[in-house]
Amino acid sequence: MSFLKSRGIRIVVLITFLFAFAFLIYGCSAPTEDAMTDRGMPEAEAPDHANQDAPGEDSSSEREGTHKISRADVRLEVEDLDDSVGLLEEKAKDMGGFVSYSSINKRERNPHATVTLRVPADKFYLMLDEIEEAGEVEYRSTSEEDVTRRYIDLEARINNLTSQEKRLTEILQMADNVTDVLSVEQELERVRGEIEALTGEFNYLKNQVNMATISIHLSETTLASSGITSIDFGDMFTRGYHSFINSMNAVIMSVRGLFIFVMGSIPYIIILGIIIVVLRKPYSKLKEKRQRAKTPPDNNVQS
Repeated sequence: MSFLKSRGIRIVVLITFLFAFAFLIYGCSAPTEDAMTDRGMPEAEAPDHANQDAPGEDSSSEREGTHKISRADVRLEVEDLDDSVGLLEEKAKDMGGFVSYSSINKRERNPHATVTLRVPADKFYLMLDEIEEAGEVEYRSTSEEDVTRRYIDLEARINNLTSQEKRLTEILQMADNVTDVLSVEQELERVRGEIEALTGEFNYLKNQVNMATISIHLSETTLASSGITSIDFGDMFTRGYHSFINSMNAVIMSVRGLFIFVMGSIPYIIILGIIIVVLRKPYSKLKEKRQRAKTPPDNNVQS
């Protein structure tokens, strides 16, 4: 280890150690951005496929008094987006349904489309069969959420409130003083407000039960090019320029991050330097003491 006796090399080693120590402390103490991303929870757990109805059978409110919300998600590869989307929309309308959402993106490299269909619940599986015939299925998932208890509860609450409204109306007609009239009218207004809110919720739930939702994601089959692709020099230089700008921005951000790191490390370097200065003298004395202990005593006696 004789090379460490060089003063210059010692300084380089010390600085490297200081930066490594500062990086360790600063990295542990610096605040981190929130990297947790909320993951969407599925709307309903998928039921046991063994209990699903056969295609064409009713799977919602008409079967033994049950009320279910049926949903499906299908990914389909087709030869022509426009023709396939038009065909699926026409099939849905023929079954008494409609298109609630439709979007087509005809990008050069990845043309795709998204269609959301609403069809009667008893035509749910029949529509899925029609979709599978329109192209090659890459993915399919179905779910049925049983909302029978919620459905019946809302219906019963609305009926009870309607009976209260009728009774309050009769009492209002029999009231013979202003105080009673105002009191009954206030209670009647509250009951009617609850009826409106629950009726809106019930109608939405009933619509979800009666009309199944099918989301279809379509991608167009990539075909081989019929000829040699020509080079667009203008587009090439434009893309190259933007790529150069992005690279320069990345370099600038790297230098900025390094500068911020160095500035943030200065307090730790100062503290570590003070500790080294304070401990240097005791360490030197201890080192000298150990060297003297290792040095053998001079046993030569001069005459």
